[in-house]
Amino acid sequence: MPPTSPASAEALRKKLFAGLNLIESNLRPRPHLPAGTRVWIREFGYPSMSYSGAEAVRNTRWVLRAGLEWGCPFVLYWELYNNEVEADGKQRGYWMIDDEGREIGVYRTYAAFYREAGAFLRSFASRNGRLPTRRELAAAALGFPPLSPFPESATE
Repeated sequence: MPPTSPASAEALRKKLFAGLNLIESNLRPRPHLPAGTRVWIREFGYPSMSYSGAEAVRNTRWVLRAGLEWGCPFVLYWELYNNEVEADGKQRGYWMIDDEGREIGVYRTYAAFYREAGAFLRSFASRNGRLPTRRELAAAALGFPPLSPFPESATE
C-alpha cells in the first residue's frame, strides 16, 4: 500500500509536534548544553514513486514550517540524490536532484530558503551588530516566501 499525504498542514503539525514532544520529554537534562530544543528532524522525504512533485513540495513546506514552529534546530530532507532502488531497477526517488540531474521542487524550496536566510542574517547583523538567535531566525523564516503557506490541493 503506498503512503498517503498528510490530510492538511495542521494534521501534519499536530502529529509532528506530538512526536517531537514525546522525544523531548524523554531526554535527560544536559546542563552543559545551551538552553533550548535538542530534538531535530534528521531524515524525512517524499519519494517520487509515491508522491507528485507538488505533493512533495507542499508536504516539505509543511514539515519545514512545523519544525521551525516547534523549535527544531535542523530539518533535513532525505536526500540530495536517491540511494534507494527497487529490485527491478526502479528509482524510489528520495531525492532533491533526480537521476537525470534535474533539481526538483524540493531542492528549489530549500535553495530559496537558504538564499532568504542568508539575506536575513546579513541584514540582521548589519542592523543589530550580532547574529540572530535560533529563535529569532526561526520566527523570521516562517515569513520567508519559500515557506509561505502552500495550498492544500496544489498541483505541479
